[in-house]
Amino acid sequence: WHCVAGRPCNISGLQGVGLTGKDRVLVRPDACPGICKCNGKEDAYRKGGQCSPVSHDPAVIVPLPGERPDRQDPLGEWCYVDAGACADGVKSKLFP
Repeated sequence: WHCVAGRPCNISGLQGVGLTGKDRVLVRPDACPGICKCNGKEDAYRKGGQCSPVSHDPAVIVPLPGERPDRQDPLGEWCYVDAGACADGVKSKLFP
């Protein structure tokens, strides 16, 4: 998600694709955590530049666009991020 309004702001006539009368707006007094995103840097095996389920194992080849990898990472989709950018960030064991 991404913040598009600063403070103060006014919201009226909320519209959007798939919104219903039960949907609401979340307001936070702290800064939006929009910094957790892939940094676009690939490793030597062309992995990690974008979010993908491909295994970290160097023996697993990056699939062609639109294809699923032969072996997936057990933790799910991942990518490389800048240090400290994500609350759940984990340092790579293969590519420090």
